[in-house]
Order: sequence, then structure tokens, then C-alpha cells
Amino acid sequence: MKKILLFIILIVGSLSADLATDGLKAHNDGNKQKAYRLWNDACDSGNATSCYNLGLMYRYENTIKQDKEKALELFIKACDGEEEFACGKLGFMYLKGIDVVQDNQRALSFFTKACNAEEMKSCNFLGKMYDEGKGIEKNKHKALALFIKSCDGKNADACNNIGFMYQKGDGVRKDYKKASEFYTKSCDAGNAIACNNLGTLYDKGKGVSENKQKAIELYTRSCDSNNVLGCNNIGLKYLNGDGVIQNKQKSFESFTKACNGGSPNGCRNLGVSYAIGEGVSQNMFLAQELFRKSCGAGDSLGCKYFEKLMQ
Repeated sequence: MKKILLFIILIVGSLSADLATDGLKAHNDGNKQKAYRLWNDACDSGNATSCYNLGLMYRYENTIKQDKEKALELFIKACDGEEEFACGKLGFMYLKGIDVVQDNQRALSFFTKACNAEEMKSCNFLGKMYDEGKGIEKNKHKALALFIKSCDGKNADACNNIGFMYQKGDGVRKDYKKASEFYTKSCDAGNAIACNNLGTLYDKGKGVSENKQKAIELYTRSCDSNNVLGCNNIGLKYLNGDGVIQNKQKSFESFTKACNGGSPNGCRNLGVSYAIGEGVSQNMFLAQELFRKSCGAGDSLGCKYFEKLMQ
């Protein structure tokens, strides 16, 4: 009887897996309604990945009527069925309070389950929670271990986080060489923040030989990927002619991009450009508004410039 039961379970499992695969093919072919039907049947048969995919459809696609509560229900069902991406998704939702009441404890629980199943993005998020003491006692050693696991699993964000710890000596002995190695790995994998961070090391000659041209290349790469820190830094290079031919028009454009992207420093530097007419016609009103914006975002130097213009 046990052999017969096992045989039935294997057949059901095989059928649900086939439905899941057919659903993925239909979805990739643009037949969303067929994908929905197949994944729905597979989910009902216990295929956790299909439950997760179905949840994504309910949450984000307009093929069916969006239903956030149904999506959440399916993500939980998928996670209970050991679908690690669903667990990671739930962790992020609870961390950020997306469609649920923000809850660090639940986020921690879901990220832990996903990370234990080798979902590397969740390992990085879990590391950040230990690093910042969110939902659990702060533990830099545990954070570093999780970042290393995630970085080894090709998560670029985690590699950047390790680089930052070594650059700042945060929970580890300060080591600019190691910082540069992890930033390089992260930047090469497409992390724009890491490219900017690596640029600062080349700019100052910390952990690597000073190389202004390399720094400019990295700042530009970072800015081209819409990282505001990189945009502000390349703007400063063009403004001062540091390692590059001075070009105030380019500095103005870079500061504009940085400010529009939410950089307080970028807004302050753009304000200076308007105040003294560098790369743009002088406009004290715009300068004042930019200093106000920078100050409101917590930039003390922006506050100082704003107060000076108000006198």
C-alpha cells in the first residue's frame, strides 16, 4: 500500500512539474491566460514555484485582476512549499512594508529561510539586518559572514557591502586593499555604487596606486548607470580640471543629473554653478532654491550657503 501511495505521489509531482514548465513556456510566448491556467492547476497540485509565479501575476500583471491579498496568500503558500524566491519576496515585503504592515521580525524570519535555501539576495538582506540591528541584535561578525556567502554566490550588492566594511573599518580591521578587491568584483558585476566607491580609492590612492584617469573612468561608469554619487564626483572632476580637461558645461550637466537623482551634494554644487555662473548663466534665485533643497536633505554646507544668500 505504501509503494502504491508513493507511486501516486510521484505521478502527481511529475504532472504538476510538467504544468509548471508548460506555464513558463506559455508566459514566455506571451500567452499569459494559458500560463495562468497552467500555473493555477500546478499550484493546486502542490507545485510551489507555480504558486509563486501565480502570486507575481496577481500582484504585478494586468492579465488578471490585480489582487494584493491573493498574491500575498500565494507567496506564503509557495514559501511554505520551500520556494526560496517566495520566502525572499516575503522578507522584502515585510522589511519595506509593501502590501503588509512593516515587521522586521517577520522579514528576518523569511530572509533566514530563503538564505538557508541558498537564495543569495536574501542572504545579503539578512546581512544588512544584522549589520544595522534591525529585528535582531546588531552583529557585525554575522553580517560579514552573510555578505561573504552572498558575494560568493555572485550577489554584487553583497560584495559592495564587504568592500564598504573594509574601507571604513566597520566590524573588521580597516583594509583598503581588500576593499578595492571587493569593490572591483562588485563593479565588474554591474554595481554602480561599487564603481563609484572604487573610483574614490583610485582617486586617493588608497589600497591601489593613485590613478586619476581610472577614477574618472569609474565615476563616469557609475554616473552612466544613474548613481548620483558618481555623477557628483565626475562633476567635481570637470569643474576643477582634476585629471581631466576642465569643462564647466560638463560639470553643470553632471551636477544636474546628480541633483535630479536626489543627491544633496549634487544640488548644492549645482547651486554654486548657478550662483557664480559656471557652465550656465548666473541665476541667484535658482541657486537659492537649490541650496534650500540641499539643506532640506540634510546637507550642512547647503544650509550655510542658503543662509548666506538670505542675508
